[in-house]
Amino acid sequence: MEIKGNLVTLKMMTLNDIKDSIYWFTVDREWMNWDAPWEKDEPFDPADYQKRKELLIEKRKNEDFEPRLEIYYQDIHIGWISRYFINESFEFDSNGKDIAIGMVIVDPKYRNHGLGSDAYLTYMNHIEKLGYKRIYTQTWSGNTPMIKLAHKTGFHLINRVKDCRMVDGVSYDALTYVKSLL
Repeated sequence: MEIKGNLVTLKMMTLNDIKDSIYWFTVDREWMNWDAPWEKDEPFDPADYQKRKELLIEKRKNEDFEPRLEIYYQDIHIGWISRYFINESFEFDSNGKDIAIGMVIVDPKYRNHGLGSDAYLTYMNHIEKLGYKRIYTQTWSGNTPMIKLAHKTGFHLINRVKDCRMVDGVSYDALTYVKSLL
């Protein structure tokens, strides 16, 4: 499955993408300062990660709605976009009824050129075609690039949990945004 946007293409993960991801989780880790930085010191086992992703690729069930799609720009793998489910309290819940998305563009040289906006809008169009009526995105109050992207792509803040994220000794708020797809 490939979903073409105006600037980027979203693709299902391949074996080469696994190698990129392992590199990003072990060597090129700047992106972790933005995407849940309170988790960046959690252990990462490259061999286990590769095994799990290879198994996922081998046993794909629903090609229309992969939990993660890789973002490509001019045939260069630049990151990924993923979906997950949340409950009515806006917490991750695999049995939740509401869908949320998140994204990482790893290399800063590919940021601030509209690629993230294109990936978000392209993925939201795909989700809307699958019948979802609203979509959520979540971040933390220190991630100003993601906050700007949420506003730029039509999301509105609906929930703030004060001082629940600690990053480098500073407290930040957890933010949940929603966008109606009607």
